[in-house]
Amino acid sequence: MPRNASSVVRVNGIELGYRDIGEGDPLILLHGGFGSVEMFGPNLELLAAGRRVIGVDLQSHGRSPAADRPMRFEAMADDIAALIRSLGFDRAAIMGFSLGGAVGLRTAIQDPDLVERLVLVSTVFKRQGWYPEMTAGMDAMGPETAGFLMQSPMYEAYQQIAPQVEDWPVLVRQLTELLKVDYDWSAEIPGLSMRVMLVIGDADGIPPRPGTIRRGDSVPRRSLATISGDSFKRLTGDSGRLATRKQPATCRGCERQADDDGEQVRDRHVGDRRAQLTSVPGDHGEVGDGGAEQAPEQTECTGGGTGEGTAGSATGPRGGECS
Repeated sequence: MPRNASSVVRVNGIELGYRDIGEGDPLILLHGGFGSVEMFGPNLELLAAGRRVIGVDLQSHGRSPAADRPMRFEAMADDIAALIRSLGFDRAAIMGFSLGGAVGLRTAIQDPDLVERLVLVSTVFKRQGWYPEMTAGMDAMGPETAGFLMQSPMYEAYQQIAPQVEDWPVLVRQLTELLKVDYDWSAEIPGLSMRVMLVIGDADGIPPRPGTIRRGDSVPRRSLATISGDSFKRLTGDSGRLATRKQPATCRGCERQADDDGEQVRDRHVGDRRAQLTSVPGDHGEVGDGGAEQAPEQTECTGGGTGEGTAGSATGPRGGECS
């Protein structure tokens, strides 16, 4: 019978709730702010078809009881490292969305020996990596936001699984305080040695500007997927597209071209200069056996773009080429 259970574990003085689904190599799945692992929708079951998925509810989120400590990326990364060890895994893949992506990135920085590979969805490595409108929205949020958010699907989901629904204001206060904290991890990014994949919607909260990590920088195992027409919120929605794309996607109107060494492949856009999709590299199809077909490791795209401060690469202007 396939594994599918919910549990709570005590780490670093707090309790973390998580779902344990599927069989195979471990994948730690980390949701976005105010959410829970259910935020991944059908991607959860699709990923669990080929892996043992540990869907964690981060500090004070979802199944995890409200914690009596400030919410910080570094502390939550320590929680994930402790969870990996408590479950007896030598290493695990980590896939995180937004808040969860930042926690996953910090886990890879702080405990690299525990991270087999890293998939970052809508993730930045410095606060200024978001569009200014995004950071302005974060700055405007505070404890009073709790009432407004009670009209949202996030609160509806929280009501279904939280051990104490009345702790919703605690979550909102802790998270809105975290969202105002400035950070810049750019100096630590080049030290990442594990395979890193970036997934970004071309209507995301991350601007398509040149990023910090580019071809030739010292992060040798990285790849980028830009998903056309998808936004910060839709990337983990009901389409299941994070887990189900079978073929390497290419931008519409692009010509396949090989670099001089004949190994690294790029798509050059020859149409309206708007890259639609990039190929999705990986050595085993990508996280989850239903992922993308194998493609060259260092395929990147600058058309849909990854933003300044994203944990990835963009080397051209808005609407540029896949390279």
